[in-house]
Amino acid sequence: MIIRAYEPTETNFNHNKYVLGECIKLEMEETKNGMFLVTVEYPLLDKKGIGNLLTRGWVIKVPTPDSRKDQLFRITEIEKNTNANRVNLTAKSIGITDLGSNFILDTNIVAKTRLEALQQILDRTMDTHSFTADGDTTEAQNNLRIVRYSPIQAIFGSDKNTMVNRYGGDYVLDNFVIHALETRARETAYEINHTKNLNAITESVDDTNLVTRIIPIGTNELMLPETYINSPKIGNYERVYNKLVHFEQIGVD
Repeated sequence: MIIRAYEPTETNFNHNKYVLGECIKLEMEETKNGMFLVTVEYPLLDKKGIGNLLTRGWVIKVPTPDSRKDQLFRITEIEKNTNANRVNLTAKSIGITDLGSNFILDTNIVAKTRLEALQQILDRTMDTHSFTADGDTTEAQNNLRIVRYSPIQAIFGSDKNTMVNRYGGDYVLDNFVIHALETRARETAYEINHTKNLNAITESVDDTNLVTRIIPIGTNELMLPETYINSPKIGNYERVYNKLVHFEQIGVD
């Protein structure tokens, strides 16, 4: 099993510049119509000097136990332990991280199949991306209105107006493709374990609450004419992190 790493702005994931050849532990977790992530334990000071380079935003490429090609995961949490010479990281499917930080203002899906609806969601994002839809062909049609959701919320969310609740089916993340299926054929997982020692001072990074663009909304769904406000540091990151922010005290009399 070969695990590869790529810098945050990388777009070509077919080379082997950084190979994590000294991986101590890797666990993969995938939930039906939900989270898809890996946790990795690696030497902080490995022979190739890669461990100390790993940080938030890096992408790792990991083999899976099913028929999908090696999958891409973007690091969202990282903990470095100098005493134990360990770096522990959590990386989520690149579809979850990159589409999860994108945004859809408003799109109305009318009389479309599951696959057509998924494609419309991907076509109506605020920021451009490389993700596409694939899946079963079906004649069943439905309606769905998406208002101020990220694409990931629109697909996997628990609200009534989401793909999983309105159309049903299984949605499978596969790098830059999202498969919309009537039924997923098979669910498997694997785990590689080794003893870990975390009894030392640690350094932690977590981008869960990272925001570089806000979409403000006030009373009675009042919005700014320009729709959003960018952080002056928006260019410091590999992509835009959108967030809808409610300001109920702001309105027009």
